[in-house]
Amino acid sequence: MNNPTDIAQSEIDDLIRSEQDPRNRAMLLVLAKIASTLTDNTRLTREIGDRLEDHLTSYERKAASDADTAGPATIRLATTQLYAGGSVRLASGVLG
Repeated sequence: MNNPTDIAQSEIDDLIRSEQDPRNRAMLLVLAKIASTLTDNTRLTREIGDRLEDHLTSYERKAASDADTAGPATIRLATTQLYAGGSVRLASGVLG
């Protein structure tokens, strides 16, 4: 099946060929070129938008996965205790 854009372009080309007035033909050529450029730009913009959306979705999944993997913050503590009599004891632990 033919693409509707191809059919429309074919009809526009036929109109341009059948136009007898050179001024009108030139105007139709310019308008056809503008329409073609806008169609191409719209298609490319959609493709870029789709790719950016895919990238954002992938990034959000990765960020959520990284957040789940990291879990709550872990803080390591080290304390020094000085006892009467001059002995020193180092105690360590994990808070989190």
